Amino acid sequence: MWARALRLRLGDRVELTHPGARPKVVRATEEADTLGYLTTPMTMASRPDRARVCVASVKDERFCFSP
Repeated sequence: MWARALRLRLGDRVELTHPGARPKVVRATEEADTLGYLTTPMTMASRPDRARVCVASVKDERFCFSP
C-alpha cells in the first residue's frame, strides 16, 4: 500500500503508518514537488483498514484519515 498527495506546499509531508511496519514519509522539498503528485514508499499491509495517512503542513497543522 502507498499514499499519494497533490497540491502540497514546500515543507509539507505525507506519512503513511500501519501497525507492525515502519512509517513511510515523503516531503515536498523543492518547488517541483508542489506541482504534481508525491508518493510515499510502499508498505506491507495485511490489513489495509488499519492504515493511517497524515498530511502535516509546514505550519504544524496535521490532517489524518484512515480508509
